[in-house]
Amino acid sequence: MVQELSLVSTINKKEFNFVINSLIALTGQKPRSLTNENIIYSPIINLKYLQSKQAINNSVNLNQIEQHLVKIRRSWQMYSPGKKNPNVVVNEILSNDNQLFMKKVGAGDVKLGERDTTNDGENQYSFQISDIPAAGKRKVSSQTIYEVNIKQSATALRSYMMNLGYVEKQRFLIKGLKFLYNGVVNIEIFQVFAIDATDGKTVVQIIDGSENWFLKAYVNVAKITDISLINKASSDLALLQKNVGNLIKLKIPDRGLMDSRINDNL
Repeated sequence: MVQELSLVSTINKKEFNFVINSLIALTGQKPRSLTNENIIYSPIINLKYLQSKQAINNSVNLNQIEQHLVKIRRSWQMYSPGKKNPNVVVNEILSNDNQLFMKKVGAGDVKLGERDTTNDGENQYSFQISDIPAAGKRKVSSQTIYEVNIKQSATALRSYMMNLGYVEKQRFLIKGLKFLYNGVVNIEIFQVFAIDATDGKTVVQIIDGSENWFLKAYVNVAKITDISLINKASSDLALLQKNVGNLIKLKIPDRGLMDSRINDNL
């Protein structure tokens, strides 16, 4: 369990290279590649929906039971003939050209990117459930995330989630770059791509047609009761916000969009 403090922004495609070069100068480091597969699972049975339709015994108040979406994440190893130097992957992302990216890392010119399944045995997955971010007037977003790492094959994972009463709802790829600022603030700049549901390994299209980039700056505090660490994390984010203020407008994300709780809508 961690307390994640964060700020977010968006970057116009035309400003991408300028922003990256500015962050290289600010952090004193070259970016690392970021490619993660994300799978969202939803409960098979929506208890609140059933109660709202009086489909179950109303003597039991199911509104007291909170159901949540579950996010499962793993690293996505791009397919390419032979071994690929990580710096080459970074350079392909820096090209800021998804058509070029498609031709370089896809298996042919019709696939934007394909996960390498050569060693697709057991995978390391991150299993996450998150609370809605704290309300009130704040300088940064503060959200509690419950996380555990599990090692499973893709087939075993699906069976495991089915036994928990969850079914896959959405699958997408995050592709981008990441920096570390002041040794504590993670900066991720990425785009989001849909993954073909038929094979689970082919990236078919970018979700945002404008091809703009998303930016997330965050600090994870391991002890959510450690006020001094939380205050320091807030100060570190505020310092980043100030230093990049003329370039990037960092702001608190909409907490409603980060609410993983299940309501009574199907």
